Amino acid sequence: MSRMKPTRNLMLVLCPMLVLGFLYYSSGRLHLRVWGQKSQSEMDNVFAVGRVVASAYDKQGFLLKLDGKLPLDLVYKYGNLSKGACKPGFAAAKMTAIYPKFTKPAPMFLDPNFKRLTKISSYLPPFGIKTQERIIEAILSATQNYGLGSELDSLSCKKCIIMGNGGILSNKSLGSVIDEYDVVVRLNEALLKGYEKDVGSKTTVRITYPEGAIQNPKNYEDQSLFVLSAFKPLDFKWLRHMVFKDKLRGTEGFWKSVAHTVPREPSEIRILNPYFIQEAAFQFIGLPLNNGVMGRGNIPTLGTVAITMALHNCDEVAVAGFGYDMNTPHAPLHYYEKVKMSAIKESWTHNIAKEKEFLQKLVKAEVIQDLTHAEERGALEGTGESSVSHHPTPTPPAGFSLSTFGLLHHPNPHHPLALLEHPGPTKTLTCSAVGWPPSDSTITEGSPKAEEEEKKEGLYTPLCICICICAGLRLELGPPAPGPASARPALQNHTRVPRKGERPTIPNSLPPLTQPQKN
Repeated sequence: MSRMKPTRNLMLVLCPMLVLGFLYYSSGRLHLRVWGQKSQSEMDNVFAVGRVVASAYDKQGFLLKLDGKLPLDLVYKYGNLSKGACKPGFAAAKMTAIYPKFTKPAPMFLDPNFKRLTKISSYLPPFGIKTQERIIEAILSATQNYGLGSELDSLSCKKCIIMGNGGILSNKSLGSVIDEYDVVVRLNEALLKGYEKDVGSKTTVRITYPEGAIQNPKNYEDQSLFVLSAFKPLDFKWLRHMVFKDKLRGTEGFWKSVAHTVPREPSEIRILNPYFIQEAAFQFIGLPLNNGVMGRGNIPTLGTVAITMALHNCDEVAVAGFGYDMNTPHAPLHYYEKVKMSAIKESWTHNIAKEKEFLQKLVKAEVIQDLTHAEERGALEGTGESSVSHHPTPTPPAGFSLSTFGLLHHPNPHHPLALLEHPGPTKTLTCSAVGWPPSDSTITEGSPKAEEEEKKEGLYTPLCICICICAGLRLELGPPAPGPASARPALQNHTRVPRKGERPTIPNSLPPLTQPQKN
């Protein structure tokens, strides 16, 4: 027994040193990479002086390589949610993954504090509110409501669908699916009566402008918020007439006839935050700035503006009825009228080709779900749910929950603390306890970057040994201990710690971060 004292004393010295070393690591002064993670120097090459480099990102700042795979941190966050459950922050998280410049906070509607929104105060309509402050204040003083309503505003997670008006909705029978969403956004004069089977009967928000508003009061749904998306100063004057029920005298300055009344109380009227027009045009699509003034080809369609709004204010976003097929000029442009597809070419304010490119990015990366094209992509079977690749999240064996120490619950999934708490299929940990790693996980000591993996052993191995000893766990530095297989967890995928001078075994393949996407 006396021979064991030096060993015990040595371990008593090593454990505090390793803990202190890990605290030093946690402070961010030391950074070891996990498999597949970019080094800081590599990231600096991608983001040079605030500009993204073309090798990884396009000129707008979107990833060039887009797919529906979830980043590892999102796999852990959303992978174990039950099917159909709302995923908090999902759309914004996915958007940030493909467009790092995206920041979520942006109010849906203007409220009395709108002057504090610096991003819109220096732009004229439609990109801002410059010169319109007084009339906006007058309108807001009458409406006195600035959200979706108490019931929807109180939801911790909202699923939204933006309804386009495309003829593609015809004969799709999506009505019942659409009505299941928490927030259903419709645009302009889209009719419901007679089309419920294909487009649903629910409307939460109707976004429009004077020329696009429903002119026959009988065609309005029973309950919905009327939201103005102002494209010119005259639009605010028109809305003031609608709010205060003043008679509209003359329609000069409008490019077509406008509604003379809106069957809504002031409390049911809102003003859309013009930042969404600005962001969609200049940041997402890349339309010409034109000194911040509306000009040829620099105004996004209302549908794209609504999607931009939803990315900031909804947890999950779906769309339906979007898409202009210029190869079928005689096809119906909208599901509720006979105007032909060729009419969209006459628009001088929109750039349909660039908008289509932007929306395709969102769909390909599964930031949004496209219901009307889902069957063609094999991504949806009439559920309206986002197709997320689910990885089973392995759990440590009993007695090895490191979070029970009060030490290990780290929000960064790439941090070794998080690696130990949530072992993923491609993580590297070069020591083992009985039952560790999980049997459904491949933990490698070798990889195409073998030298880098060996360097990691210098930290992971002694740390794991220390934790195992301090926790009273049985520790192995080689094959599992003898005994009946039923008496211990399976370790068939375990890779033993190499002996001194022995090269680590490099596996033939590494498991994917997410399940492969079905074609």
